[in-house]
Amino acid sequence: MDTYDQRIQQVLLNLLHYLERYEKARDGRATFTYVYLLTTSLFVNAKDQFDDPYWVSRFVREFSQEFIDATEAYDNNEPVSNGWIEVFDTVTLKRTSVLEEMLYGMASHMVHDLPVVLTKVGMTDHAKNSRITDFDRISDLLVSAIDLIQKEVAERYNPFLGWLDRLTHRKDEFITKNGMRITRGIAWFNANRLQDPINYEKVKIKIEIFPGILIRKSRKRFIVSLFRFVSSFSRRWP
Repeated sequence: MDTYDQRIQQVLLNLLHYLERYEKARDGRATFTYVYLLTTSLFVNAKDQFDDPYWVSRFVREFSQEFIDATEAYDNNEPVSNGWIEVFDTVTLKRTSVLEEMLYGMASHMVHDLPVVLTKVGMTDHAKNSRITDFDRISDLLVSAIDLIQKEVAERYNPFLGWLDRLTHRKDEFITKNGMRITRGIAWFNANRLQDPINYEKVKIKIEIFPGILIRKSRKRFIVSLFRFVSSFSRRWP
């Protein structure tokens, strides 16, 4: 049986592989992959923060696999979940800003993949006690580092990202502390609903179409178009 540390390290190695691939190809998926690598690294020394580290490491592994399976399917021209297809189609056109690439990836992963994975790894232990405490501790870990992660992304891909973000007064819910907590809370709620035969199909459709709606809505806004245009001049690759 793999240990907590072994599972986390394997996820990091997997993500690093895709990061190197996408940065070499100057593929917009690199931005979210880098965000994912940074967030996963937070778990390296966090084992003692959780009641059940084994469950947490399984969750981290299965959660990352949702993204990896989707991006591999996309590269191999295989069917891709509706929760990801429009994200990949958009960010691989080389017409998106760093902020958009980060936002769209996080939206799809948290809104679509998170409730799906929670149903796979289980939301209760063998004694039927809720896993919500460890789930909330994961949220605390992620929220504590969100500002640092945005700084690291800006330094790697666009040094003016923070300045441009303030200029356009963007407050995207998935990359703010309160927004991340709310979104993860909704994902827990939707995971419960996915386990209800009456609600399953309705919730499944809802979480699949949300990323596409977000993309189309945000890209129609003039200020986002301006942001994208200005960002193109400061975009860089490692």
